[in-house]
Formats: sequence, structure tokens, C-alpha cells
Amino acid sequence: MLIFVDGANDAYMNSADNFRGCSMSSDDSLDIYFKAAAIGSDGDTVTGYDKVTLACSDEKHVEAMQAVASCVAGAKTPYVTVADDVNGIYIDQVITSITSITRSATGSWLAASIITSAPTLTAADSGKTFFCNPAATTTISLPTITTALIGWNITVIASEGDVDSTATGMDNIINIHAGAGNDDFIGIILDSNDGAGDYAVSGDDYVNITDSAGPGTRLDIYCDGLRYYVYGQTNEQAQCLFAASAAA
Repeated sequence: MLIFVDGANDAYMNSADNFRGCSMSSDDSLDIYFKAAAIGSDGDTVTGYDKVTLACSDEKHVEAMQAVASCVAGAKTPYVTVADDVNGIYIDQVITSITSITRSATGSWLAASIITSAPTLTAADSGKTFFCNPAATTTISLPTITTALIGWNITVIASEGDVDSTATGMDNIINIHAGAGNDDFIGIILDSNDGAGDYAVSGDDYVNITDSAGPGTRLDIYCDGLRYYVYGQTNEQAQCLFAASAAA
């Protein structure tokens, strides 16, 4: 474990396994990155990062970076204090202080997956964008709703990798099911052609994206811990509809 304590008595600890590298800046500082400790699950779906910024002696970025690398790779004790402004402890003399500690930041990449078959999604899929290019009629099943799913969200985009944005370019049906034990969807799907659109009513626990829909048809799905809310955009009303059953 790596420990950092700054002069304001803010303390931070993360594991060497979560270390993601260093980046030097032009203002005599060194950014140290870790997989975020406070968000998501313990897997590749965690997209956030934590960052500790250290101040360094003039033009001593590389030496500081080498010291951090040695600390991460060679530590044989349960923990290593990398920087402690309160007690003046540092792993190398070229590190002079902690500039800042940033927690649970996110980068510019969205978590995304390509769907070609029929998945049952889980809580860990929250925040993902799913590009759906099915090889046959496919059903995406959402997780069983619990209060722990408040804030759960995904985006589904119909895609055909070898087809331009034509109005009827999809080859196969995509069904999105509210999931086992869940109530009906709530929401609206907008139609960009004539504005008719579709609104969810009682009994609608599916969304059907037909095999005549256009690539780029999109659905944003959110959970409030009780129901799923769906907001979509498509070209023609009949190409993406709420329904009481799966399309075939």
C-alpha cells in the first residue's frame, strides 16, 4: 500500500496493484495515477482514476519518477509512505511536497462494449455505452431493480459496422427487456422524421428496435431504484417502439 499525507492533513492510500503510472508537468510537479478506490466494482469496468500531484525540485521529474517506480515495484513491507508533508517524509529528496490529491476523476473515454449476442446486464455495466450489431434477433435484459440501482444508467446505440447512416440499414432486431421481476418502462422515443414518436404505457416492458431501423438509433436508460426510464431517438416511429413483448 502507498500512503500520502499532505500539509493540510489530508491523507490518501491506495495499493501498488492499482498504480497506473506517472506523468510529469512543466511546473516542477509529478502526477501519480491510481485506479479509483471509491467508485465502481473491482474490475475493468472502473473508469475513474485518483491522482496525487507531488512537487519536485527543479528539473528533477525523472529522478522522482524513478523513485516512485522503485517504490511500487520493490516494496517488501505492508506499506510505504511515499510523501508525508506533516512529518517531512519522502521516498526521495527531490520530492518536496504534495501539491494536491484528486479522487474519483474521470478521463475522456466512455466505457463501451460491442454487443453481437444476447446479454443479461449487471449492476457493474452502469455507465456503459453498448453498440449493438447483432448477428441475429437479440434481446438485451436489464438487471433486476433494487434500491441499490438508483443512478444506474446505460446507452444503447444500434449499429451496423459496414453500413452508412441509411434510414433502414439494420439487418436484425434488437429487443431491450426491462428484466426479470421489473415493472413497465417509463419514457418517450422521439421520431426525427415526422415527430410522431412513441410513449410508454402500462404493459410495455420491452423496446423493439426493428430490422428496418437506421444505424444510430439510440436509447438512454436510467434507473431510480423502482423503475427504468427510457429516452430515445430514431428516424421513423415504427422502427423503435415500446411494446409488451419481444419482436421476432
